[in-house]
Amino acid sequence: MNRFISFFVIFLGINITLLSTNIIQVERTYTERFDSVFSVVSRVQATTGILYERLVPFAQLQKFNSNVYSVDTSNAKHFIQGYSELYNAAFQSFAKLPYSVDSLNIRKHLTS
Repeated sequence: MNRFISFFVIFLGINITLLSTNIIQVERTYTERFDSVFSVVSRVQATTGILYERLVPFAQLQKFNSNVYSVDTSNAKHFIQGYSELYNAAFQSFAKLPYSVDSLNIRKHLTS
């Protein structure tokens, strides 16, 4: 029994050491990684409280309704993706959109 306890204490000590030295990394989202890398960059000029660069822009809102691509219509799936991106890109509490993405998905199913 003493061997088991000794082995467990050594195993626990190694894991705590690995976690504290960040050899074992915790899964983080793209936005969390962006924030950690760019934490020293001033966000004063982003007066809207939203940085679209904080996420991967699948909805490509920067191309939407532009003269270059002439995209002027959307669908429910595209709207929810774009809303999700803007919701998650907010770094200031005043910029958060009023509804969570999950509540939008529920509303979409209720209206269809």
